[in-house]
Amino acid sequence: MAFTTVIVNFEAKPGQRDAVTGLLSQAIQHTITLPDCHDAILVVDDDHPERFYMVQKWTNADAHRAYAQSLMGNPKMDPVMALLASPPDSRYTTHHTSGGGEWGGPQHLEICSNDTAATQAFLTDVFGWRFNALMPGYDGFWAPGALAGGLRPKMPEEPAPQTVPYLVVDDLDERLARVQAAGGTVVVPIQEVPGAGRFFWFLDPGGLQLAVWETTPQG
Repeated sequence: MAFTTVIVNFEAKPGQRDAVTGLLSQAIQHTITLPDCHDAILVVDDDHPERFYMVQKWTNADAHRAYAQSLMGNPKMDPVMALLASPPDSRYTTHHTSGGGEWGGPQHLEICSNDTAATQAFLTDVFGWRFNALMPGYDGFWAPGALAGGLRPKMPEEPAPQTVPYLVVDDLDERLARVQAAGGTVVVPIQEVPGAGRFFWFLDPGGLQLAVWETTPQG
């Protein structure tokens, strides 16, 4: 299944940075629930804190354009536009192909660290990664090449910091049964992220740890 990476630029008027941050964070929570959107994070420009980038992955560019046009035609957007120095500008930058009728490939990379602040500073300074707070204890990131994911503290039960790719599927329960039938071991049972989706972690017969994600259907 092909998808398009969209980068939408925003710039807040002087003194409106916090207001814009709050509104865009709310927008992401809605955008990620749309059936044609598979990922969305907010990135703040470290050199120009009034500038924001919303990085999204859509099934195709037309789906995003239709959504953007519906927003711009909505009078409820007028207060938001009043906080911006200029209208949002969208760039369609990267096209990928993943899977067939169901995804089955890694669409989200979760990393953990003994010191998340140090990890953020290191990856930003050395490799140009961008981070933004998604929820307490969990920061989203966007890396060059449009890789997106999350950073969290290492949990006590984890022996060491690690990286966990999330494989996206259409039917989590069916895939859990297939993992177990093929000799996989579930290490984190199905968990729900309210309003977003469900996931579980497993080890394959060779000891490789992966996670599986199912997005909650909307509408």
